[in-house]
Amino acid sequence: MIILADATPDPIHFYQFWLIIGLIASIGANIVIIIAFLINRKEKREVSLAFEPASEAEFQKHVQHNTDRHSQLFRGIEAAEKKAARELNERALRLEERMEENQNRINETLRVMPTEIVNMLKSTKGLLE
Repeated sequence: MIILADATPDPIHFYQFWLIIGLIASIGANIVIIIAFLINRKEKREVSLAFEPASEAEFQKHVQHNTDRHSQLFRGIEAAEKKAARELNERALRLEERMEENQNRINETLRVMPTEIVNMLKSTKGLLE
């Protein structure tokens, strides 16, 4: 008669089986990485960052370009300044006109006010008596 406890396999064999599978997979992966490294080997390239001065003609061309660009920028700035000054003067003139208009209204009101006050006092004097 077979006892059920004897029928179960030894766990060490299961562990050894998976250990061997993992070892084979690891070796296979390493071989693939080594082959890929050998196939994709690239040549070394050297880069030189040596200073090469510009020729005289190239330097003069660069200087002329910078001079032209600076004069163009200064002309633009000058035009913007003139426009801003013109707008500021126009606003100042409009403000002066409005101030003069308001001053005239105030003067007219103050000129008429004493006679209105006298008339008002005369009309209320008759009411109070």
